[in-house]
Amino acid sequence: MPTEPRRYLVTSALPYANGPQHVGHLTGAYLPADVYVRWLRICGKDVKFVCGSDEYGAAITLQAKKEGIAPREIVDKYHAILRDCFEQIGISFDIYHRTSSNLHTTTAQAFFKTLYEKGVFVEKTSEQYYDTEYEQFLADRYIIGTCPKCSFEQAYGDQCERCGTSLSPSDLIAPHSLLSGAPPELRSTKHWYLPMGRYQAAVSEWLAQAQTHEVWKDWVVQQCGSWFEQGLADRAMTRDLSWGVPVPLPDADGKVLYVWLDAPIGYISATKALAERDGFDWRDYWQQTDTKLVHFIGKDNVVFHCVIFPMLLQAHNNFVLPTNVPANQFMNLEGEKMSTSRNYAVWLPDFLRDFPDKQDVLRYVLIANMPENKDSSFSWLDFQTRNNSELVAIFGNFVHRVTSLLHKYYNGILPNVDWDILQHRAIRDRVSAIGAGLRISPIHRTISVSRCSKCPDRCSPRRQPVFARTRALENDKNRPRCDSSRIGSCARTNTLPGALLPTFFAFYCPKNDRYAAYQPCQTRARRIGRVGYSRGTRDRCDTIIVRQNRICRYTTLMTAWLPYANSESLPYNMLPPNPLRTRLKALAPTIVCPPILIAV
Repeated sequence: MPTEPRRYLVTSALPYANGPQHVGHLTGAYLPADVYVRWLRICGKDVKFVCGSDEYGAAITLQAKKEGIAPREIVDKYHAILRDCFEQIGISFDIYHRTSSNLHTTTAQAFFKTLYEKGVFVEKTSEQYYDTEYEQFLADRYIIGTCPKCSFEQAYGDQCERCGTSLSPSDLIAPHSLLSGAPPELRSTKHWYLPMGRYQAAVSEWLAQAQTHEVWKDWVVQQCGSWFEQGLADRAMTRDLSWGVPVPLPDADGKVLYVWLDAPIGYISATKALAERDGFDWRDYWQQTDTKLVHFIGKDNVVFHCVIFPMLLQAHNNFVLPTNVPANQFMNLEGEKMSTSRNYAVWLPDFLRDFPDKQDVLRYVLIANMPENKDSSFSWLDFQTRNNSELVAIFGNFVHRVTSLLHKYYNGILPNVDWDILQHRAIRDRVSAIGAGLRISPIHRTISVSRCSKCPDRCSPRRQPVFARTRALENDKNRPRCDSSRIGSCARTNTLPGALLPTFFAFYCPKNDRYAAYQPCQTRARRIGRVGYSRGTRDRCDTIIVRQNRICRYTTLMTAWLPYANSESLPYNMLPPNPLRTRLKALAPTIVCPPILIAV
């Protein structure tokens, strides 16, 4: 996209409505998208953020069989859990839809019908696995066996969850049915296939063209390239299954749309539902070339969002293609891979229940460990350390000290110093990377500005550590006037992370100008059963100390009351304006700091 887009459409992978999400899911597709969307909103961009529950497919029917209830009951139960958890952790979807809605069914069927009428699909009769005991054809997820790539013995018929390789049931070694446990037999059945080899050149060309306008992650491009080198085989777009979007053809009784044809269309139906609710034209976001479409996903979904879905959109020939697919790799737990089947994970409902005031701390820790280019790991010790050391002791304490000195010696008036934080190249590059390269972790690294505060040190009369200088000022009754440059530069150092805090903190930032009295942080001990925190998979217990992070709320006031002493010196394209900045801009350069408060 050579020109600046007029609007943005951001999607997160639709989670299966067959269980709760864990922190690995959150950091893979939802938290990075939320940070990016919050940044765009602060910058005043026209952006829609859509997601929803993926409620069809074999994963749903498998869970229904496990719990002994109907698939409809399963999706209703877990859709509510997923929706509430996303809301409680601060994921700011414009809409959280569901693929079992009538709107989605009609949208998906119309999409399939258009492709069918254009002759995109190839009708084939093939041999597929059949469970004689249960008297039904087996969907890919109902077949498990040994992965031919990594020898994992519990690989599914569509994908290996250990190595992420996309598979077909016939690729598995020693396959057997998940229903009966017996080896299945092959029987003939008819399906409609997408001839992927026919569209490989067009998709490869699109991917190469997309990289000329956007910074794509190298490993995503390399993964796509490996599939192109192997050659793309035909893939069935329908399944023999009782739960799904019915194939809209007269001779397709008992057949439903393949979940990876059905689910991405959920982005379109969710946008339609949002348009009906808010009164805009959904076509502007899906059919106008000045729209930027960005998919946030985990690395196990790269093939579907970078190859199959773009192929379907191209074949339909009436939709924009993704501008970028900033996939993330996996997050482990205490050095081991999180596992839903082994119940080894930090589940969001459990975290929200036992840490009701720590949503933003979790968001910060996950952003700090974002697995953008390689797998990362979550640990409770790191959770404790980042909260106590980085958020409270370093950043919160620095902001609190600087603000206290402003009140003590300058009556709350920010000294007007001739120094611009964005003149520091390292900080400027970090800000640029957030919007330009879709890199989320540099947002976390802006807090390190307050760790050493080297930037104001270089511009200050004395090259003492900032903390040493502020401590000296606290004990200096006379307060030499020359020290105004130090305090002013320290205060302005905080404006950058202060302005970025609303992008990754969902609850600590000021809202609607409502404040309550500031309370200092306290220390308390908390006992966590099982270090993995995975509902019974670990035996040993750890005790961690988590400080009440009230001081972190206080630091976010930098965004509200510091629109900068000389606001004209800060380029709008580098640092986004804050809603309160407009109102306070008229007060510059004499800006009065409010009392020491925190947001409610």
